[in-house]
Amino acid sequence: MHRVAGPLDGCGPGVGRHHRWNRDVIDQTLDRMGESLRIPLLLRDLDGLSYQEIADELGLSLSAVKMRIKRGREDFQRRYSATCATREQVVEPAVQ
Repeated sequence: MHRVAGPLDGCGPGVGRHHRWNRDVIDQTLDRMGESLRIPLLLRDLDGLSYQEIADELGLSLSAVKMRIKRGREDFQRRYSATCATREQVVEPAVQ
């Protein structure tokens, strides 16, 4: 399994004290994604493989790889944003 390392911008104020939380949320978000979307996304965005290399590695057509990466990015963004929104409600409840 790939794990994200290094400084990352994410939800919450600043990278400093929230850096570890952001890394954990990224890892959890990736873990919750289905393999059919997660693996092509990681091969492209973390490992830097070309679309054709991913297609060859996974035995998929080039168009299938492009679509899975597109959908994987959308799925990741949706899941990650939902987690950030939930955290902001807990950390900074709305004043009414």
